[in-house]
Amino acid sequence: MSVVDPALWSRALEAQRVPGIEVDTGRTVVVVAHPDDETLGAAGLLHATRAAGGEVELVVVTDGEAAVPGAPEPDRAALATVRRGELEAAWKELGLADAPVTWLGFPDSAVAGHTDALTEILRGLLRTATTCLTTWSEDPHPDHAAVGRAVRAAAPVTAHCVGFPIWTTPWSTPEKAALPWPQVATHRLGPDAARAKRRAIERFAS
Repeated sequence: MSVVDPALWSRALEAQRVPGIEVDTGRTVVVVAHPDDETLGAAGLLHATRAAGGEVELVVVTDGEAAVPGAPEPDRAALATVRRGELEAAWKELGLADAPVTWLGFPDSAVAGHTDALTEILRGLLRTATTCLTTWSEDPHPDHAAVGRAVRAAAPVTAHCVGFPIWTTPWSTPEKAALPWPQVATHRLGPDAARAKRRAIERFAS
């Protein structure tokens, strides 16, 4: 599958005059399917949230052990350990080393089959959140979509829920992705945040 030119998305965002996302200074909880989703999808906003004095917490639904398709079970277990370490290193690059991380241990690439259990756990974890960040419920990766739906179902009505795409932009064009444009917002990274995000992404060598 060929990767879509990012310039297409940049032009679409400009044409739609997409507004910026306000940084929350309350309790922001980001829920992702795999270690690295938070860095790819929300690192800049999380960096800004901490800089503004907000609380940041992370919930990782799987260990990302299925990142290498067809790997035998021992290799999957080893990869899970590696990816946990990579996330810890990335978190430090974003200035979030002291931010709590909760690992739920659901099976990678099979989250959709456990959405009821996941939703129940998330209700407790999100109970006092003021902002919930998660993967977009229409993202093409089934784990991303399942996690996004579970967060929407579990979040308190008082929380501001934001879904961010991961594979939508490289795998689809703005015309085909069917984004709800009136609800779309962006966070533009400053130079410091952009550098921190690049360093954090580089930590995911696996």
